[in-house]
Amino acid sequence: MTLIGSRWTLQPREQTLSAKGEWGRGRPIALKRLKNDLSEFNYLTDQDRQVCAQIKTYSYNWGKTEYGFNDKAIGFLVGHPLVFWEESATRIEVVKGEPELLVKQGKGERLTLQFVPELKESNLLVVKESPTRLKVIEVTPEHRRIAEVLGSKNRLDVPAVAKDRVLEAIHAISSIVTVHSDIGGGTEDAVEVPADPKPHIHLLPAGAGLRVAMLVRPFAQTGSYYRPGTGGETVIADIDGQKMRTSRDLRQEKQLAKAAIAACPTLNEYPKDDGEWWIEEPEHCLELLLELQELGESVIIEWPEGEKLRVSRQAGLGDFQLKIQRQNDWFATSGELKLDSQTVIDMQQLLNLLDQSSGRFVPLGDGQFLALTQEFRKRLEELRAYTEKSGKNLRLHPLAAVALEDWVDEVGSLKADKYWKAHIEKLKEVQTLDPKLPSTLQAELRDYQLDGFRWLSQLAHWGVGGLFGRRHGTRQNLAGAGADSVAGSGWRNAGDCPNFSVYELA
Repeated sequence: MTLIGSRWTLQPREQTLSAKGEWGRGRPIALKRLKNDLSEFNYLTDQDRQVCAQIKTYSYNWGKTEYGFNDKAIGFLVGHPLVFWEESATRIEVVKGEPELLVKQGKGERLTLQFVPELKESNLLVVKESPTRLKVIEVTPEHRRIAEVLGSKNRLDVPAVAKDRVLEAIHAISSIVTVHSDIGGGTEDAVEVPADPKPHIHLLPAGAGLRVAMLVRPFAQTGSYYRPGTGGETVIADIDGQKMRTSRDLRQEKQLAKAAIAACPTLNEYPKDDGEWWIEEPEHCLELLLELQELGESVIIEWPEGEKLRVSRQAGLGDFQLKIQRQNDWFATSGELKLDSQTVIDMQQLLNLLDQSSGRFVPLGDGQFLALTQEFRKRLEELRAYTEKSGKNLRLHPLAAVALEDWVDEVGSLKADKYWKAHIEKLKEVQTLDPKLPSTLQAELRDYQLDGFRWLSQLAHWGVGGLFGRRHGTRQNLAGAGADSVAGSGWRNAGDCPNFSVYELA
């Protein structure tokens, strides 16, 4: 189904199950076939046949015949379980509605009575109540008479002295229309229930993103939806055959809606169009879901049937458990992230999940995502860059400890053996080591040569290997006095290359 303004179109589709047991998007069925050969479709329900009975032919002077649904067709879709938006294949709910009478107190103590939606020629009106809910209103002769009394544009202004007569009118018509009243009324035979001011967040998949609407539902789990703070304070409606009345706190509705929007920075990054936001970027959609979930029970999140995305939780370094122990000349690393009592992701699996997303949200399957803090994602990327696979674990070269030393103590649980601890202790000593030049050195070193000496001395103290080169034919080598002085510092000649002598730690 497609709805543009108040105009709608229907396109029947035939679906088949795939080999995986999933429904496809379906292929269109020509209305001509449904009109002339309905018996061929033995899988149609009685309700389907009632809808198909509304197909009409339209003939033109030039001999062309077209097929289309008449205005009554959509009325037969009320309660149908398989109605979808054509552009998104998202299921929508089609419900029966009724016109609403708004009684508002205006300036100068005048009362304004307005019938919505405005009644036009058609006896069947379609109102988009939420992104996934359409309200079909059948206009009756009683509705027409009320509209005639109200006059032009179904609206009438009356003085405040007429309040009693308006209350009588509310009582008389509250069984055939929903009444929103600032002056009460209609309480004699109505069941009074508390109003629910809580925002309802409707989420509708749209392309790669989401359409978002914020509404309220005064009768909680039933009845119509409204924009927060709009309409009358008193709502009188027929709910499942029972006349019910509730008193809304319009100011509270607006405050709660405003607070929810303020708590969702993602919404503030997008413009609002006709009461809805369109969040186009998938990463931003997941950010919004995380923001909404953090609101807890202060809002109600509503998805179309069969559709739901969820961010399981947000995880940071403090949720990560890491184990490090010596493995020959390397260090073996393993770890896990515990999401709940039943879900644990090991380190290799977590690193593999990073490949499926460039942002901080990683997919867990079945519409579930895990949100990593930016810091955690960065550290995992570093861990992957400085390690290599070794069986079921990863192994880390001792030199790469520098990359982990800054953050490894921030993980939620670190189990490291004595060799790793000793290695890190030496690294810390190296960072504060200030080696002195040998007293026997007969040369004055330049700044970069001093830096080279300090670096080599720190490596020697740390106990790890390293290489440097001495250009032949120049005195700009590390020691400035030849290879003998270098070798005397714990380094040995590892061979000559053209124009260079290469030394390694002995």
